Amino acid sequence: MPPTGQDSTLPSDSRKNRVFPQQRAGFFAGVLFLLLFSGPPKFRLRDPTASLSGELDFSIIVNIIVWLMGGLWVVCQLYRMHRGTRPRLRLRFPQKMAALVILLLGASTFVSIAPAVTAFKAYQILVAFLFSLIFAEWYGIETCLNRLFLGSALLCLAMALSVVVAPDLVLFPTETGALRLRGLGITEAAFAATLAIVLLMTTRRKLSAPVFFFLGACFCAILLFSFGRIAWLAVGIVFAVAAVKRPNIKALPWVYAFWGLAAVALAAGLFSGLSEYRDPDTVYTLTGRVGLWAFLISSTVTGSPWLGFGYLAGTRNLGMEYDPELGSGHSIFLDVFVGGGLLSLIVFVVLVVVLTVRTVKLLRNRNDAVSFAVGSLFLVFLLFAFVGEDIDSSPFGFTFWALVTMLSLIRIRPPEKLDPAFRGDSLVVTSTG
Repeated sequence: MPPTGQDSTLPSDSRKNRVFPQQRAGFFAGVLFLLLFSGPPKFRLRDPTASLSGELDFSIIVNIIVWLMGGLWVVCQLYRMHRGTRPRLRLRFPQKMAALVILLLGASTFVSIAPAVTAFKAYQILVAFLFSLIFAEWYGIETCLNRLFLGSALLCLAMALSVVVAPDLVLFPTETGALRLRGLGITEAAFAATLAIVLLMTTRRKLSAPVFFFLGACFCAILLFSFGRIAWLAVGIVFAVAAVKRPNIKALPWVYAFWGLAAVALAAGLFSGLSEYRDPDTVYTLTGRVGLWAFLISSTVTGSPWLGFGYLAGTRNLGMEYDPELGSGHSIFLDVFVGGGLLSLIVFVVLVVVLTVRTVKLLRNRNDAVSFAVGSLFLVFLLFAFVGEDIDSSPFGFTFWALVTMLSLIRIRPPEKLDPAFRGDSLVVTSTG
């Protein structure tokens, strides 16, 4: 018997080349997307060395179960593609480079100082890449962006609630002793708020005015009290590009309002009091990261320059040796280099450069809301990539692997250079231009 939905009267080659209409994401796939995107949150603080020693608790077990479910979902969809009941995937150049990066990071398991940790982290990266690839291919880029918006909004609301009911999960002292909304017990507050703001401003979903204002106020408050200087810079750059490009987004008047308020605040000297919350001198050392990076680079070049010390395990172990308060590498490029050596770093840098070129072309040629959202998210990624976050089980990591696919699929040619039948926002959910 032929697989369900497959026409037995067609030759096998014809079945492989069937045209499948775009699907709507099911409930289970949507929930799994949110769980994988969010990490999921562990709702507690954990000793960075605990994973290196293989310590397990209830939160870690739940985390493992979620990622195993994600892996099973991916395997199930790949099997359905093999049977011809789902459209096959076609890897574009950026996705091939991403697959090579993941392969090299997985290979670092054999030289890792904590093989189990490296193997599981490589597995999480592979699942995040394949899950987001299948999701964006089958359900469309805009559906993917909507899920990212929903996930980041839920994380921000969870942090806002935690400030009241469990402040120890999200509030931490800065170098000056002031409290800062970092959100570490749930997720990195600065990135989640930045992501939510960008997606709120570019979404094409219909939101009532009260909902829009409530969400906007919540996200902005979290961004403000996170005291994340890179996050502030990222939002400023995205809004500056929006003011110059004037993309087709409903929230464009709020972009101009933002710059008006920023000018008033600057003129009133409101920014001068920020030194009470963040030490200005830490800007030059990036809060101790410069010294950490020098130590990590020196140790890797001396000890294992080509293969590294195992993804995440290397930076976590060496970072704890340098400064237990800093912990990991605080840069995805350092994580890749220390974890997988020069071979992994070279391929990863090529991938980032290719995606950067596509983003520049996209923002230059396209003016629709979806294109601007994808391009803006990659600008945010670039800024956060150098000073923190990681590319495995985190909102940042999942968003990055989703961007690899979205920037591979999206059409970047100007509308006037395309066939009239393909002009408009619909052209951002299929193949490249």
